[in-house]
Amino acid sequence: MGVTLNEIRALLDLADGETYTCAEVKSTLSHADDVRRKVADLRRLEKGLRAMAAECDGGDVPECPVVDLLFDTAD
Repeated sequence: MGVTLNEIRALLDLADGETYTCAEVKSTLSHADDVRRKVADLRRLEKGLRAMAAECDGGDVPECPVVDLLFDTAD
């Protein structure tokens, strides 16, 4: 998910601790943004895989929409 072990430890410390500040909690929002972007990427990948499978007639596919989808930056 793109989160380091140290970052996971820090998040767990926040969850387990009883003395965290609002600033510490809000600092985790950058992780939430990263997760949202990755979810969007995975949804685009799923859409591309489903579209490719729907068009597959059992023959060779000369172009790869999955690779095209991975390099598409438009949402």
